[in-house]
Amino acid sequence: MKILVFFKFIRDEEGISVNADRTINLDSAPWVISPYDLNAIEAGMKLAAEAGESTVEVLTVGGEALDNSKMRKAVLSRGPVKMYGVKAGECGDMYSTAVLLKGAIEKIGDADLVICGEGSGDMYSQAMGNVLAALLNAAAVNSVEDLSFEDGAVYASRSSGKRVEKLKLNGPAVVSVTSDICRPHIPSMKDIMAAGKKPVEVWDASEFESVSAPVTTVSVLAPERTDRMQTVFKASDETGIDEFVKALKKSI
Repeated sequence: MKILVFFKFIRDEEGISVNADRTINLDSAPWVISPYDLNAIEAGMKLAAEAGESTVEVLTVGGEALDNSKMRKAVLSRGPVKMYGVKAGECGDMYSTAVLLKGAIEKIGDADLVICGEGSGDMYSQAMGNVLAALLNAAAVNSVEDLSFEDGAVYASRSSGKRVEKLKLNGPAVVSVTSDICRPHIPSMKDIMAAGKKPVEVWDASEFESVSAPVTTVSVLAPERTDRMQTVFKASDETGIDEFVKALKKSI
């Protein structure tokens, strides 16, 4: 079985700051793997080990982070045998990215299962799995909390209200997994060193069918800052409570 895991490089939110004009400053924010995609990669590795005679490869669409050898090792040290990348803009919209992923998946070929995280750590639209499945004419299964291999078939389990659904995947599928599916392991130094020898294949976005972005980003600004009122109300009597309610209504 060939498992293909889609992942995304994002900026580390702990390094993001806001400038005086409310624009976002990314100068001190290094690239990291989206945390939800770490779960997807780990889930793919566990499923491959369970199924036997299976391989896991990873695919991403991105910009400058694709050329970063440290980031390549960060992904491949987690077990995948090969990494594919499509070089595109840093801020492509979700649908345009899905179209590029479709082209890359078809070029790679023979993928029995595509796994992705439930959302990306930056946008978190939770829509990529569905859109990609529609473009590939494959089944889409969301909110998956467990993947297993039984009697030659892949099963996906997810919670639905007070019940747990167990679904058998009878053909190609795109599965979106939750962060509850597993806990990503920390690669050893040996894994990191070995990752540097694994193959990486990067294509330019111009090699694939593309679509004009249906949405254009006009600006990205932090919310306007609101100064705290720094008012203390004493709730020892009803008067204090009434004053608090009035102030609360006034601030809304």
